[in-house]
Amino acid sequence: MFIRHTFLFSRLRMNNLSLLSNVNWSSRLSSSSTSDNDLVTSENLSDHLVTVWWDSSCPLCLREMNLMKKWAIPNTIAFVDIASPTSTCPIDRRTMLARFHVQERGGQIVDGAEAFALLWKHIPRMQRLGLYLSKSPKALSVFERLYSSLFLPYLRPALQKIFKGFGLEGRKYT
Repeated sequence: MFIRHTFLFSRLRMNNLSLLSNVNWSSRLSSSSTSDNDLVTSENLSDHLVTVWWDSSCPLCLREMNLMKKWAIPNTIAFVDIASPTSTCPIDRRTMLARFHVQERGGQIVDGAEAFALLWKHIPRMQRLGLYLSKSPKALSVFERLYSSLFLPYLRPALQKIFKGFGLEGRKYT
């Protein structure tokens, strides 16, 4: 059993390395803290593999993105807080605040379940799920329906109230 798990983890590690083979590691390893992701400007968005637009005024989003920042490989994902009036939005701010948006370098902006799959493909702990969703149109379709019809209208507002009620909206992972 141990040998089997070791083999699977070594394959997963190799897959992570092959996905990130085009990263300029000398510049990325110079600053390895996750707080560097908060210093993203419109000028250096192209330095990252993926750009994520998120809402820091949403307590659920704040906790989730802080966790994604913690799990991400340093400086590969640009986290842009669109709740800040100084941030730039490539499309209408209200549209971006309503749903989750992600863009891979050189690609188009995607939202909803497809955006989560794209983000997760670049986070080692979530990579298998992201790859599965991006390669399986049926699974992505089911996830999108759940996201649009269950999560956004019902679960998200309820979870936001819970987080605000317990004073958890400001907690940051360090």
